[in-house]
Amino acid sequence: MLNVRTSKEPPWIKSNLYAIVNAVTFDFTCPVRVDPPTVNASAQYTITFRVGQAIPSGSGTITVAFPTGTLLSYSISSGSVWLKTGATCGASDFTVPDCPSSDPSATPLTFNPTISGQQITLTIPNTLTINAGDWISIRFCLSADIKNPYNPGNYTLQIKTSTQPNFG
Repeated sequence: MLNVRTSKEPPWIKSNLYAIVNAVTFDFTCPVRVDPPTVNASAQYTITFRVGQAIPSGSGTITVAFPTGTLLSYSISSGSVWLKTGATCGASDFTVPDCPSSDPSATPLTFNPTISGQQITLTIPNTLTINAGDWISIRFCLSADIKNPYNPGNYTLQIKTSTQPNFG
């Protein structure tokens, strides 16, 4: 709760309650990359964000919530999703555009992702270390068979992790 007053109205007024949550951070100058960005097309998605807390290898998870209208496959193989730490915004987050990635710093999933409604949950591979403050890129390959919405427009997806359980 905050207290606020002005020079015209000197008594303190209490604000409504508000919440501060533990969520991942997006750099708003770094948009989600969708290739191709065409309606009703299968697309490759590259998402870059920052974690505030470490995610344990082998058991930690990242969940991506896709917007309504995005069509998700019933199953996705582990080789259709790649993760990279130390990512930066822009074309350099994966050094090559192909998928599966031949980028030596990218890691494929070990376990198939789980899909529930509009959410895809990824388990962090045993070979990948994600520390607090790391920038992460996720690449969903064309083989993940994620289809863009039928309607053109601006869309937002959300991410949470097993250590930061609120969508950001």
